[in-house]
Amino acid sequence: MRVYTGIAASPGIVVGRLRVIDRRRVSVEEYDIGQAAVSAEIDRLKAAISRTREELELLKEQLQASIGDEHLFFIDTHLLILADSRLFSETTANIETGLINAEGALRRTLHRYREFFAGISDPYLRERISDVETVIEKILRNMAGEAHAPISHQEGGQTIIAAHDISPADILQIDRSSIIGMVTEIGGRTSHTSILARAFELPAVVGVEGIADLLLDGSPVVLDGLSGRVVVNPDRDTFLDCLRRKQQYEYVERELLKIAPLPAETPDGQRMLLKGNVEVPEEGMSIVRHGGEGIGLYRTEMLFMNRPEMPDEEEQYRAYSAMQRAVAPHPLTIRTLDAGGDKLLDGLIRVGEQNPALGVRAIRLVLNMPDEFKKQLRAILRVSASGPVRIMFPMISGLEELRRARALLTEAMAELEAAGTTFDRKM
Repeated sequence: MRVYTGIAASPGIVVGRLRVIDRRRVSVEEYDIGQAAVSAEIDRLKAAISRTREELELLKEQLQASIGDEHLFFIDTHLLILADSRLFSETTANIETGLINAEGALRRTLHRYREFFAGISDPYLRERISDVETVIEKILRNMAGEAHAPISHQEGGQTIIAAHDISPADILQIDRSSIIGMVTEIGGRTSHTSILARAFELPAVVGVEGIADLLLDGSPVVLDGLSGRVVVNPDRDTFLDCLRRKQQYEYVERELLKIAPLPAETPDGQRMLLKGNVEVPEEGMSIVRHGGEGIGLYRTEMLFMNRPEMPDEEEQYRAYSAMQRAVAPHPLTIRTLDAGGDKLLDGLIRVGEQNPALGVRAIRLVLNMPDEFKKQLRAILRVSASGPVRIMFPMISGLEELRRARALLTEAMAELEAAGTTFDRKM
């Protein structure tokens, strides 16, 4: 028996056979090149980026046909990272100044991104480095000519997949009737893979070093997504204990789900509203399924990360609409961009301050960019035509800030009215 401990990423206890999937990082060797080879290496980089974009667009089309639009936010995120001009320009600069091959130059770019994200204190935003790593890994695989095949269906009962890493695309494409859990060597609770696992109620443990050892393939295993434990080849007593915990958890869950549709109300009739805090549409659907009555805080920062420019109005509208559809007919509260301080975004001007946490951030930052702020306000207003939507302004420190924010909201309303666009005037 071997007991591994990791991060409990998605709740549930499952028993099955371990199936080890090869999702190791592609091996990259950095080597020197001559000046005459620089142009050819840059061409290789361009071609690999182009192939990666085509693969992502094709995957998006295939998934749209099979599962619809609701779960495809991560592909749009990856396409945006791929379109970031700095990803290409910095890697090209590494080739030209370092006189190294394209693969080595791209790895250097990734190291710089890792250093930047490591300095972010917000765990959700810090975990977005996993999206950058996934995209760069796809580019490197295309350079190496290695295919990244989806996890295929395998006959033979309940399977728990183990890998160095599992991408969001893997989660969307697996057969969830036979694959009942997942465990990875890297990752965190706020990665897109973990978020999707929770949305699909697929028990998961991440950050388990050594679990992708091929010698473990086919072993009986208990995966505990509540405690973050993975037990390979459990002995009889351990197995029976895990089985009891599994039965208890599933019983409690069944009983709780029976009362989830009931109103959140005390015996003397005092009504309360139970809502959720979310970043992606999948979380909205899960909240409604478990008895929540809408979204109390939709953080929009993810749309603004990993890119040199702000998202335009249409892109924001599509993202907010997906969230609104996920929780309809319940209300949705969208918080406008909360950036600055430790949440520095590539598209924003950095302001040198003694204490950035108290300075030009959140509402004060966007008030300094009224045109960009109104793009977000117009996108939110347009979504309000489809259901109850509210706007939250972050970190208001005085009445004057609120007045200025509301004045820009009034301007955004007037612009939509002039264009004949419908929205909830009484938001």
